[in-house]
Amino acid sequence: MKPYLLWSILIVLFIIGCSKSKSPGPVDNGSSNPKLSIVSGNNQTAKVGFFPSDTIKVKLTGNGINTNNYSVEFRGSGCNADLPVTSGFENNGTTIAYYRLAGNTGAQTFQATLIEQASGKRIDSVIFNFTGTPLTTGLNYSACTPSYTSNTTFCKTGSGRLFAAFGASSKNAMRYSDDEGASWYPVKALGANHRFQAVRSDGKNQVMADGFDEGIYYSADNGDTWVLRSNVPFKGKQYGSMTYTSTGKMLYAVKYASLYYSEDNGLTWSTLTLPADNYWTPQEGPGGEFYIFGEALGLYKSTDKGQHWNLLPGVVKAGGPHDGMFAFYVDDKTGYVYKSAQQPTQLFWISKDGGDTYQTYLSSISTLANYIYKFNDVLYFQSVGGIYKIDAPNHAVKLFSDIQPSFDGNFMVSDHNNLIFPTTNFIYVLK
Repeated sequence: MKPYLLWSILIVLFIIGCSKSKSPGPVDNGSSNPKLSIVSGNNQTAKVGFFPSDTIKVKLTGNGINTNNYSVEFRGSGCNADLPVTSGFENNGTTIAYYRLAGNTGAQTFQATLIEQASGKRIDSVIFNFTGTPLTTGLNYSACTPSYTSNTTFCKTGSGRLFAAFGASSKNAMRYSDDEGASWYPVKALGANHRFQAVRSDGKNQVMADGFDEGIYYSADNGDTWVLRSNVPFKGKQYGSMTYTSTGKMLYAVKYASLYYSEDNGLTWSTLTLPADNYWTPQEGPGGEFYIFGEALGLYKSTDKGQHWNLLPGVVKAGGPHDGMFAFYVDDKTGYVYKSAQQPTQLFWISKDGGDTYQTYLSSISTLANYIYKFNDVLYFQSVGGIYKIDAPNHAVKLFSDIQPSFDGNFMVSDHNNLIFPTTNFIYVLK
């Protein structure tokens, strides 16, 4: 090639290369390249149900990005998978997650996903890896429960499966546990859009759950499938207390109103007439007799399926029938009646004749039980002071302090003696 021709080509290429493009490249305003990165908290080990010790933190990166236009969804694995939490960013582009490990031991994941607010588009994600270790002897957290749990009620079926109704939660309102309270999974056959005021089992495989303003949901197969009994006469009325007896009878008390009774698993109901009072914890004795606690007057008993009721005498007959009673429990095998009363003294009493006469059962402590529960021939009770177990004649040991007392009962003992109970924000498992 001739030299002058080569120089001409080089000069043209130089001019083209230096000229301003008529179609300039994209201007980086940050909106096209937002990214999520892990700041801290990855690769931690913690006990299932517990918070990892290091802060879980992510950061939104990219030039010129307005953090208000984005959010991050945090979602765990295992029983946490249906409990996502969405968070915004601080001005510095960071946000943290408060996360408790799922109930399974070994490898777990926790995914943070960046979301564009306007479009809902999922843009980027990062994954935290954790290792869960088993529950230990002592106090533990249950995994995978809603954030507010103080109004929770429990029941247990014959297989040992536990159900929990989180009455104050608008979502994830019914969950179950097959590992004695370590982890809780959603009852998917019911869905999340219910408010369950209570859940009860007959101790076999039948379960009933009271859906607020809906009716009674009934399961005959350990909670795998459910049907709604929407024809209940108490729908929309103020819940008081409900019991599902070991013989398959349902007793449902409406606050300051009536007591309802069903012996066909909620298909049909009868109204049982009682004096005006506020009633709690209806129960059935071994001979089919019914008992119920009237807050103003004391303990009532019926021997004809609730057609007629007798007000039983108090602990001291000379003092009248009302002895300041707070709670009772009927053993459906022996017929013994246990109750707490504040007159003549704040003690725990036993009746071996169906509530006609009483003897002192526990005098070693002076506290009134609000709820009494028996499992494996061991009595537990709940009071303002905490949860107690009567572990020997006339001797009780406090298992936990400072729990909100409940007349309707909100603790459970698993098949292997784990004590499971709620506080304001957590479900505890005491092994």
